[in-house]
Amino acid sequence: CLNATCHCLPGHFGEDCSVVEICVDKCQNGQCTGAGNNWPCTCESAAWAGTYCSERTIYCPRECSHHGSCNQGTCVCDPGFGGDDCSNESFPPVSQRSCTGDADCGSHGVCDLPVSGGSGMCACATGWTGVDCDIDEAFRDAIAPSKISTGMLVVIA
Repeated sequence: CLNATCHCLPGHFGEDCSVVEICVDKCQNGQCTGAGNNWPCTCESAAWAGTYCSERTIYCPRECSHHGSCNQGTCVCDPGFGGDDCSNESFPPVSQRSCTGDADCGSHGVCDLPVSGGSGMCACATGWTGVDCDIDEAFRDAIAPSKISTGMLVVIA
């Protein structure tokens, strides 16, 4: 206690921290990971928070598999990925896409071929991204906070 105010450790309550609760009786969506199966209560996933792992949080499944960003509990998948958790790769997988000439990189990039020959990767112009330089970064960033799926957008020329 400091200046007549006690700051209790997890599992200890009351004005002087003398009330002790048993972790396994209170930890709801997690496990007691302290010595002797005691405090702290470590939550089983990002879906839960708080001392007792009883508070629901906004989270995205599997953290969008590191192939997207989480927006209010919904994954906004990176190009080439889809699904609720962005774990489904488009065919062919992004890791296997390459270019053999500038035409493979659309009108916003050039094919960066290795000196040794073979296929290369697209080098995109400023403001453009994606394996074939077809994603306008400003547009992607503008729709990312919304729930619009880039796969549902249709451009009428």
